Amino acid sequence: IFERFEVIVTLICVLSDFIAICIFMILIVRCFEWLFDLKQKGFLYAPLTMIIFYLTYYLSKTQFEFDFLYQNLIVYINLVFQYLIPLLLGLLSLFKIKKIKKQF
Repeated sequence: IFERFEVIVTLICVLSDFIAICIFMILIVRCFEWLFDLKQKGFLYAPLTMIIFYLTYYLSKTQFEFDFLYQNLIVYINLVFQYLIPLLLGLLSLFKIKKIKKQF
């Protein structure tokens, strides 16, 4: 029973990772589409996928490198993603709302 249980747990982990990656990819494409006011978005999938793939491969090749990088660098960079980028996106959306209100 335990051998089968490990397979089920591994399968659930792999599927959940795949679903999370797909959701993040859709969100990235929608953000680019909204930010740059694009009508067609099909051409964004391949370049963004390749950029993300090579960035993750460049950052760490093994789990040990990733752990070291996470403990010494990523924890501090998360502050940028938690506060600075949402602030900039909020300001951009405020300017976009003012621009839309001026049109009408």
